[in-house]
Amino acid sequence: MKKKLIILTFITFAVLCGFSQNCGYMGKRVLINADISLSPAWLNYSFMGEPQYYTFNYIFSPNIEVIAWKKGTAGVVGHFFKTQYEHEVVYYDDENNPIFSSVDGVDDLEVGGFGFFYKQYFGKSHAPFGLFFKFEMDCFIYNYTPNEAASIDKILGCKIEFGKDWLLLNRLHLSLAGSLGSTFGGYRTALYDPDFSNYYFYSYPQYSNNSWAKGKILGAYWFGIKVGIGILAF
Repeated sequence: MKKKLIILTFITFAVLCGFSQNCGYMGKRVLINADISLSPAWLNYSFMGEPQYYTFNYIFSPNIEVIAWKKGTAGVVGHFFKTQYEHEVVYYDDENNPIFSSVDGVDDLEVGGFGFFYKQYFGKSHAPFGLFFKFEMDCFIYNYTPNEAASIDKILGCKIEFGKDWLLLNRLHLSLAGSLGSTFGGYRTALYDPDFSNYYFYSYPQYSNNSWAKGKILGAYWFGIKVGIGILAF
């Protein structure tokens, strides 16, 4: 998987450079950035531990961006974050029959991934600075039992982003943006009311730990405030 991802990244990078042969800024076309996206955890578990009013999610996203033409850039991005998620625990009677469930289980979640994006500048902006709109497709690969035998799965997502880039001293690239997105899965557990302790076991649907993990990824991905820093490299 890693070898295929490296090959795909190099092919994409070569194609983007080919598209941008006659474009660029100050003779340079390639930017290397490090972005972090933050979103509120809404009193849920996060990498900070137990729910509090100030808990939040983060997604760290280093990326390579190529100026494709005077109003647009394209690139490849990687993703990484760690967090915790709640899941159901089933309780049994003395005869080993399930009697009720409660969302009081907590486990760690490790998420990596990659994506592709296109960024369109508008108004009087000129790539790589000014107001922009960005569309991104992502694939997240996650381990929802990192403390046990690895349980690895993947989920796709897409998002749109609006923001503004600055280029200081013709080299330092700064970015501030807000995003909205969705994964293709995890909706039921992300929207489920977690406060249903002592409900009878058969009175509502039960979900796997994998489903709860997908809901947590959706919760971290659907909204974000992004801060980025990078350089116009070459």
